[in-house]
Amino acid sequence: MEEDRQQTVPNVLTRLAHLLDTEVKNRRLEIPEKFGRGYCAGFIFNEYIRLLICNYELNDDLAIKNPDVDASRRTIFFKFQNIFPHTEALPAEKHLKAIPSVLIATSRINTDEVISIHTNTAVINIEVDANYLNGLFDLPEKSPMLQSLLQNAQPLLFER
Repeated sequence: MEEDRQQTVPNVLTRLAHLLDTEVKNRRLEIPEKFGRGYCAGFIFNEYIRLLICNYELNDDLAIKNPDVDASRRTIFFKFQNIFPHTEALPAEKHLKAIPSVLIATSRINTDEVISIHTNTAVINIEVDANYLNGLFDLPEKSPMLQSLLQNAQPLLFER
C-alpha cells in the first residue's frame, strides 16, 4: 500500500538530506549545525506543481546530482529570491545585491545535471507544468510574452 501513495517530497530535498547526513521530517529538512543553519521545505502538490522553500546558510558550497532532470517535460520555473528578512546586518555591497526579485524560465533552458548548493540561499522555487498552467488561463488574446512562456517551445529566461 505504501507504493500507492503519491510522492509529496521533491527528490532534490531527499538527496540534500542524504548529503547532509540527516532526514526530511514533515517535508522539512533542518540543516545540521555542523553544516550550517536554516532549513529547506519541499512539497509536491500534484503531478503538475512542485514547491521548494529554502532559507539557509551553509559552511561550504555543495553540488548534488539533479534527480529530476527530464528534458522531455515542459516546465515553467519561478524563482523568488531575497524575499526573506535578514536576521543579521549586511555589509553595504551585499545589501545592494539582496533586492527581492523573481526569475522565470522555461524548461528549454539547459539545466545542469548537477545542482550547485550555495552557502547562503533564501529562495522560493515553484515548478509548474506548462500545459497545466496554460489550461488555467482563459484569455482570448494572450500577450506574445505569455504565449511564448506557456508554449515553452524555446528557451526563455526573464528576471525582474
